Amino acid sequence: REYFAQFGVIEDAWVMKDKPTGRPRGFGFVRYKSLASVDAVMDEAERHYIEGARVAVERAVTKHQMASGGFEEERPERPERQEYP
Repeated sequence: REYFAQFGVIEDAWVMKDKPTGRPRGFGFVRYKSLASVDAVMDEAERHYIEGARVAVERAVTKHQMASGGFEEERPERPERQEYP
């Protein structure tokens, strides 16, 4: 979260975890307040490193966008997620 905050105001961020073990699955999501922040992250997509490890970034798309084959300019709906204790 701290690393990605340099690109804009973060509304939410979470790491996906394996339900049985609670261990991180190796990916997560960052939701920014502004789409301009997402664009800033994507402009430097090949340059993201945290603690020496390269971090791959991708623009998240909704199920609807995946089905229609394109990215809509409007803000996507918040993806569903499960809370883990």
